[in-house]
Amino acid sequence: MRLIKAFVGSVAVDQVVRALEAAGVPGVTVSTVHGAGYRYEPEHFNLAPRDVAHAPRIGKVEVVLADGLRRQAVELIGYARSIRLSTEQQQAKSEALASITAPCGNRNSLAVGCCPCNLGKSINGLANRMIAQEGADAPKVRQAVLDWIARTNPGGYSGAACDRKRCERPFHEDGFGGMSEARLVG
Repeated sequence: MRLIKAFVGSVAVDQVVRALEAAGVPGVTVSTVHGAGYRYEPEHFNLAPRDVAHAPRIGKVEVVLADGLRRQAVELIGYARSIRLSTEQQQAKSEALASITAPCGNRNSLAVGCCPCNLGKSINGLANRMIAQEGADAPKVRQAVLDWIARTNPGGYSGAACDRKRCERPFHEDGFGGMSEARLVG
């Protein structure tokens, strides 16, 4: 994860936030800060409200991004749509996913699934790619899926996301990246 902070003129904050949203950034924090400037002299600067009011107002924009996670999830979701498995390959996929309980807490295995969340789509795409393009067997696919789940949320999933309506949250916030591929929140 990366925390990115930008200090922008207060008149440009809306434009910056809109551009970040258009680029698919899932959340943005905006704060107003007061700059003291390059000629800041601590002995002559007071933090009293009357003095701060004269300091220039600046917008501080902060975003947290998972390194490459969103891009990889989009790629994997593409494999879920584009790769069709034969009956034999589908059986290998079912075998790989049957012993993994869905992280959302619905008590189903990943082989059964429950809903078309973006995490589930990315898992299906990963399994499809490994089986169809790499010839991977069930144990190798199973381990890759477990590794992907751990990478999407290093703190681990609570198992209560569905009950708590967390589907639309980013992966690292115990969510499942949303339900729509067009609005994936990594």
